[in-house]
Amino acid sequence: MRVRLKSFSLFGFAAALLVLTGCVPSECTISGPNFRSCQDVDFKRFAEEGNVEAQYYLGLAFSVGTKFFNQDSNAAAHWFRKASDQGNAKAQYSLGLLYSRGVGVSQNHSEAARWYLEAAEQGHLQSQVNLGTSYKNGLGVQQSYSKTFLWWRKAAEKNFAPAQNNLGTLYEAGLGIDLDYVEAARWYQRAAAQNNKLGQMNFKKLITKLRATENWPPRTSSGQAISKMNILTSDGKRTICGKALVPEPYPAKWESNPEYRNAVDEAILWGFTARQCAEIMGRTYLGR
Repeated sequence: MRVRLKSFSLFGFAAALLVLTGCVPSECTISGPNFRSCQDVDFKRFAEEGNVEAQYYLGLAFSVGTKFFNQDSNAAAHWFRKASDQGNAKAQYSLGLLYSRGVGVSQNHSEAARWYLEAAEQGHLQSQVNLGTSYKNGLGVQQSYSKTFLWWRKAAEKNFAPAQNNLGTLYEAGLGIDLDYVEAARWYQRAAAQNNKLGQMNFKKLITKLRATENWPPRTSSGQAISKMNILTSDGKRTICGKALVPEPYPAKWESNPEYRNAVDEAILWGFTARQCAEIMGRTYLGR
């Protein structure tokens, strides 16, 4: 499965720069409440004095162009490198992106992977995803599904939805880990629960595929059938059952509501009984 990488967004910061107003330079600090009082000369001054945050912000500003800074990819790469050399993970990630795309620097996948690794080891989640993708595709590093799994798993366990979806693809295909449809479905569902579109799509595709084959219901490694509902996370169960239960207090003609009927059908499809949904939601089962 081809994995899309979400590029970093610079426009929020650029928008902030566009509304900056003039002030006495001594009132400006790079961090803290006086940040928005900084002018272009302040950023340049702080950056040239070695302030790592100012260097990173200058890199962002030159990446997109602002009221004070004309767009200049070479200058962006220069300031990202300055901040990266001081260990700033955000700058290291940004510099890795520039190398992967050949923007402001010559395209060099090895350098991209090197900077992703520097940031990933500091816990930068998108860098962990990008580094995993580098290993998956053999870009700048020796191809290794096991290392792809390692880095995607790290980010997925931090509840990073793109990594959770990507990890599901490895379990579904058996790449870098034993094939496991149950784990694939669980990671897709976790991504889907955060409104990750790829996770939602992959979750539905996998369940549809499994229902049409002898692989449904999923089974453990010992061959024991796994209940369909156990594929879901706790949040997933609550999401399905929460829609399928009649609200309290009981509204008139609620059961004729088409959305409610669809929710009940989905709960039944997953194998839930009304009593089970009531228990999941902490409600008293009234037998209706």
